[in-house]
Amino acid sequence: MQGRLCGEEVGEQRDRARRHDGAASGLGKVDHRLDTMLKLKRIYEPATPADGERFLVERLWARGVTKEAARLAGWLKDLAPSPALRQWYGHDPERWPEFRKRYEAELRAPEKAVLLRLLVDKAREGVVTLVFAARDPERNSAVVLQRYVEKALAKGVRRRRPPGRSRHA
Repeated sequence: MQGRLCGEEVGEQRDRARRHDGAASGLGKVDHRLDTMLKLKRIYEPATPADGERFLVERLWARGVTKEAARLAGWLKDLAPSPALRQWYGHDPERWPEFRKRYEAELRAPEKAVLLRLLVDKAREGVVTLVFAARDPERNSAVVLQRYVEKALAKGVRRRRPPGRSRHA
């Protein structure tokens, strides 16, 4: 699918993805019209056609997984948390709220903009799966990244006006 998706097209894509791959995960969703356009999946789970384009969003490659088995469209290691932040967090649930804040601050850095724009554009075109290695499916960097990108997608959906309508109509 070319170009940007309007709310109705996003809903149709979501419904197709749900029929093919089951219900959405419900992790940190911002706009329910977009909830399956940007999915999360552990790298150890088998890739499926419903995953759409798969991007690994970890700084380190997952142990025991071949590149062929991962079936990735890309490895966006520069979008992963910095080594210092990742080591500080150490998947300690008590540090999760602070980790989210710090990682979101890292994502706002200008050098991240090009990769974030890539994810936003890909998610507007079809289903994108952020692939991660962490054991905890609810408290990992991919969850934060998913929410961050979904906020950008939601802003884009809200800003769109129907063709031919001016701002002052």
